[in-house]
Formats: sequence, C-alpha cells, structure tokens
Amino acid sequence: GGDFVGSTVVGDHDLRFIIGDVSGHGPDAAALGATLRSTWKALALAGVSTSETVSIMHRMLLAERTQPSIFATIVAGRVDFRGQTISLVNAGHLPPLLIARQVISLDTKPVLPLGVGAGDALTETEFPLPKRWSLFCYTDGLIDIRLTPGSSQRYGEERLRERLTPWTKRRPGGPELDSLMKEIESASGGRFADDVA
Repeated sequence: GGDFVGSTVVGDHDLRFIIGDVSGHGPDAAALGATLRSTWKALALAGVSTSETVSIMHRMLLAERTQPSIFATIVAGRVDFRGQTISLVNAGHLPPLLIARQVISLDTKPVLPLGVGAGDALTETEFPLPKRWSLFCYTDGLIDIRLTPGSSQRYGEERLRERLTPWTKRRPGGPELDSLMKEIESASGGRFADDVA
C-alpha cells in the first residue's frame, strides 16, 4: 500500500521522522509512497529544513503521480533532544499523539495534502517536550475501522486516545503496539480494510 514511515538521526541531537498516506491502493500507491519516503530521507540527511523538505515532496508528488487526483497526507517532524522540542509540518494528516502525563494531540495549522493546491508555504509548529514522552503517529486506516462487526461507528481518534492513556504510566514498546493492533482489528470482526502504519 501507500502508507509509509521513516526516521533517521541527523547530527548529534536531531531525530527526523515522517509518516504518510498516499491516496489509493496497489502498486502505484506503494511506488509513490516509496519515492516520497526516499525523497524525504535524502533531504533530511542533507540537513534540509522540514518545511522545505515537505515543499520539495509536494513537487515530487506532482512529477511522479500517475493520475491528477492522487495526493498524499504526511506529518514530517524533527525532535531536538538538546532543546527538548519537537517541530512538525502537517500536510492534511492526522495529528500525532504525544504520550506523557496525558495523551494530547499535537495540532498544527491546517495545510492541504501534498498534490493539492499550489503547495503553499509551510511553517513548522514547535512544541516543548517533557522529560518522559512517547510519540504515536498513525494513518487513518487504524481509526477508520469499524468498531464492531456490521457497526456504522468507526474506532475513531477519541477511542484511540482513551486506549493509549495507560501508556502514560509506562514506556510502551513493540508488544504493546502489537496488542493494540490485534485488539482493534479483532474487535471489528475482520481485517483492516485500509492500509495501516
């Protein structure tokens, strides 16, 4: 599918990361997702700012998409461990959830997805980080799944935030994430209908 994630350390104290979701499914969406991820990684390693990186990714999507209706939502960010801050550019994606003493949504100024509009100037939004924290980034396939078999209700962000609240008391790891994914998927009575990252 077209969902993709990535992270890389740049220098001594920066962590760059991205999560994205290309519209559609299948090989074309997967290829475009891989292209966008590679573009992001090359620019991040070159030290290009997050906002400029996202702007270049917008132009890359326009050049590489196979249909004019294809777009991608992304969150690209930078964690500065020295300054204890996180800065984000969000292009139409679900906001990441910061897990600290509580689970909070890192909301930024709304910006159109990549491939939509003229690729307006993007600004980074900075948030202070507490001493102990985790960041939960995800694509819409996780919360758009049905709550129960045949239900018209979707799992939704509010339920996800409630489900993540116990993680404020401990540092979550791979087993907790696997358990969360299995729990959400099995409650719906089937498999995830959309790609999930």
